[in-house]
Parts: sequence; C-alpha cells; structure tokens
Amino acid sequence: MSAMKKIAIWVLVAILIVGAGEVALRIIIPKQIAEAMRSQFHLDAAHSVEVSTKGIALVSAVQGRIPDTRIHVPELPVGEGIVPDVVLHAHSAPFDPSKGEIEQGSMQLTFPADEMGTILGLMAGDAWQSATIENGEILVGSSFDVGGMQIPISAAIAITPGDANELQISPELRENPDSPVSLDELLAMGGAELAQPSTVCMRDSLPQGFTITGVEVTADGGLLVTVDLAPTILSDPAEMRAGTCD
Repeated sequence: MSAMKKIAIWVLVAILIVGAGEVALRIIIPKQIAEAMRSQFHLDAAHSVEVSTKGIALVSAVQGRIPDTRIHVPELPVGEGIVPDVVLHAHSAPFDPSKGEIEQGSMQLTFPADEMGTILGLMAGDAWQSATIENGEILVGSSFDVGGMQIPISAAIAITPGDANELQISPELRENPDSPVSLDELLAMGGAELAQPSTVCMRDSLPQGFTITGVEVTADGGLLVTVDLAPTILSDPAEMRAGTCD
C-alpha cells in the first residue's frame, strides 16, 4: 500500500471518528441542558424542554463551550397560575450549564390572552383595578372618588422597562361610556393625577437573575416580555430567588 493511500485511509478514519463524536455530543448536550433547566425551574421529568444548538459541537466541547443554544419550554409555571411559553437563548453556554456561566443569555416569555388580567395586574400597579388588551393596546380601568361617588375611569397605558426591574407606567385617560361625567369634567375634578406617569417595582415578583428589557403586545392579543439573564442563571440557585422592593 502506498504512503498516499495510507494517509487517505487515516484521514477517512479521523473524519468518521469526529463525525461519530459530533453525533454523540449533539445527543448528550441537549439532554444535559434540559436536565439543568428542569432542575433550576423545578419541572417534572415529563415537562417538555426542547434544546437546539448550532456550530460544531465537538470543537466547542473541547473548548468547554456550546455555541448558540436555544431552549424552548412551553407552559412554564412562573407563579400566580401563570404559564407562559418561554424561549431562552444563549450566545455561548458551558458544556455543563449547571456548573458555569452563559454568555449573552436572554429569555422571551409569551403570555396568552387569557392570562392578561393577572400579568397586567402585576405590571400596571395598584392604581388600576382591571387590565385587558384590545386592538393592540393595554387598557386599564379603575374608579375615582368624587364626593363619595365612585366614577369609573379608563386609560390606555404604555409600559416601559426602567432601571433595576422597575416599570414606567404612562397612562392616557380615555372616555368611559359608563361614566356619568365626561373626560374633561373628570380632569377638572382632580382626575388628572391619574394621568401622571408612575413606577411599579417588579423585583419582588421576579428571580434576581432576570432583568426586564421589553414589554409589547403580540398580534394575537397576548403579551411578549423580553428578559436578559444573569450569566449564572442555570448554575446559581440564588439567581432564581425573588428580589425585594424595599
């Protein structure tokens, strides 16, 4: 056998070994990530956790990192009976995510329309007693005391993430068909204070490893909340504990 043929055979063997290792890692890595997710979020073994990765897994594993990882968890329980559809993405993650840091981690939580009352109630703050989404707008309702009479009020609000998981609530008062007074009359009675921007602290409702970066209405009347994740969100249990609003 010539030297060139021997070299060709060894190259072929090397390619097969690398290919087999690649296939094995693409089976092992998603399972490890799924197990870490179920452990950190206290999910049972039957709960669906879909994991996909991009890039050459074998080379990445040698480097101890997994590139471009996407994790999809449908109906993730987050408290208050709320179960959003959740997608996590990391630009890079450790081979064992339960023992390292992720890079550029983010999360998208999509809340269905039938859960809007609860999640918007948390976000809008105590000033508003009801919240719905209609025609792409977040609408809230409350009442205003005028001489012992409760006047119903309505507003459309914009929710903007601020610093340290505090949401900026910007209301725009609207005419309420059930109100015995017009919007102008309500404003003249002191209702203008309800149109002032306010801040709602969400730290005590979120894990410390979450930072809200966006809140928007979806095309089907749900709500999409985007979150940046702390690097140790999958490895440090403290990152999953709620913060405080003191």
